[in-house]
Amino acid sequence: MSLVLWLVPLTAAVVAVTLAGLVVLSPAPALAPKAPRALDLAGRPDEQLLTARDGTPLAYREYRPDRATGPVVVLVHGSGVDSRVVHRLAVALQADGCTVYTPDVRGHGGSGRRGDIDHLGQLDEDLDDLVELVDAAHPGAERVLVGFSAGGAFVLRIAASDLGDRFDRFVLLSPALPFPSPVARRGTGGWAAPRLPRIVGLLVLNRLGVHRFDGLEAISFAVHPDEPWTIGHYSFRLAMTFACPHHVDAMRRVQRPISLVAGADDDQFHADRYAAEFRPAAPDLDVRLVDGLGHVDLILDDRGIDAVRAAVGSSVPLPR
Repeated sequence: MSLVLWLVPLTAAVVAVTLAGLVVLSPAPALAPKAPRALDLAGRPDEQLLTARDGTPLAYREYRPDRATGPVVVLVHGSGVDSRVVHRLAVALQADGCTVYTPDVRGHGGSGRRGDIDHLGQLDEDLDDLVELVDAAHPGAERVLVGFSAGGAFVLRIAASDLGDRFDRFVLLSPALPFPSPVARRGTGGWAAPRLPRIVGLLVLNRLGVHRFDGLEAISFAVHPDEPWTIGHYSFRLAMTFACPHHVDAMRRVQRPISLVAGADDDQFHADRYAAEFRPAAPDLDVRLVDGLGHVDLILDDRGIDAVRAAVGSSVPLPR
C-alpha cells in the first residue's frame, strides 16, 4: 500500500513535467515568407467601430448598395490577414444588391490586440454582437454568413451552434480543415505551421480545466515583412476559436442551407476531397470547384468571385 501511495505523486509529477515540456519547450517553426499580393482597395468604405460586450472596439466595414435587392452578408476573412483581402468580393456582392459587412475578426486589423483574444469562444460573442447591429439596421432581412479559409471553418462551427440560427444560409469558401483531415496538404502549402507538441499539451491542460497558458503562441504564418497589416502568429485560444476542430460532426448538426466553393487547384488544401470528407454528414452538400484557381485566387480572381456570387445568391437546401 505504501508503494502505491508513493507511486501516485511520482506519476503525477512525471505527467506534469511532460506537459510542461510540451507546452513551454515547443520550438517555433521556421517558415519562408510568402510573396506579397497586390490588393486593389479602391472604393473601400471607411472603418466603423462596434463596441463589443467587453467594451473593446471592433472594426468593420459596411458595403451598402444603391438599391438593396439581395441578402445581408457577413463576410469573414481568413487567417493571418484582415478584411481588406475580401474587399473585391465584397464590392462584387454589393453590386449584386447585397449589403455586406466585413469585420476585422478580433486579433486582426483594427480589432483588439494582434494575434490573441481574451478567452476561448470570444469570437462567437463578437459575432453575436455584430448580428445585433445587423438586426437593428436591417430588420427582417435575409442573412447569409460567408467565410474564407480559416473564416470558412469558423463559419461551419457557427452554423452548427445555436448562434447559427440567427442566419438563413451559409457559404464556406475553401474552409481550412487542418491535419489529420485528408483535405489538408502537408504544411498547408507553406502558409501555416502549428506548434503541435504545444497544442497537444494545451489540449490536455484544457481537459483538466487549466487555461492559464492559453495565450501562448500556437501557430505561425508565412507573412511577408512588406505587409505589416498581417498577423505572424496566433495564440492557442485564437487558433482554437477561429477554427472548427470537429468539422464532420459540425456539418452533421447544420440545419440551414449550406454551400462550399473552392478553387480546384487549391495549393493549401485538396479541394477535390471536400465532398468525400463531408459526404457521411451531408450526402447532398452543394460543392462547387472552380477550375484553375488556387487558394487565395478564389476571392481575388473574377472567376472565383463569380462562383461565390452564384453561391451567395442561391437557395440550395441541405437535405436531411
